[in-house]
Amino acid sequence: MPHPNVNTMTPSILLVEDDRLIADNVILALARENMNCRHVTLAAEGLALLAAGGFDLAILDVTGFRHAPE
Repeated sequence: MPHPNVNTMTPSILLVEDDRLIADNVILALARENMNCRHVTLAAEGLALLAAGGFDLAILDVTGFRHAPE
């Protein structure tokens, strides 16, 4: 039986990354840890998904966000 303070649900992660090679490696690493990953390439799409909620963590390609609308 899991410890009562441990979350046994699968984490949901948003990955915003425009470099396909980097994204593929991050997705693979997260899958090995049994984590769900939603991948998008555009900062605006990532911001919209974050605003809608439902993610436990966001991994951001910060260089793309300097061009995103505020």
